[in-house]
Amino acid sequence: MAGSPVSGISKNPFLNAFVQRLRELGYVEGQNILIARLSAEGRAERHGDLVAEAVGLNPDVLVTVSSPMALVAKGVKQRARRARDRAKLGAARR
Repeated sequence: MAGSPVSGISKNPFLNAFVQRLRELGYVEGQNILIARLSAEGRAERHGDLVAEAVGLNPDVLVTVSSPMALVAKGVKQRARRARDRAKLGAARR
């Protein structure tokens, strides 16, 4: 996995707060939730590939801790939605 765990990712206060709140709500990593921690390692040119990798994991939820990454993820989500809509439209025309 290109975005495999990286040193320092666990030091992100936003991610730590998110995971802590999940624990408070009863989610236990490895038991009833899987959290894939991916990092662009501060390299903006990796955002697109990293989001594609995350989407490829077929998550129920995709959480980012940076605005640039969120914008990339939003764009990927919109393109996927348009592709699904086009596929549905094509199936309806048959």
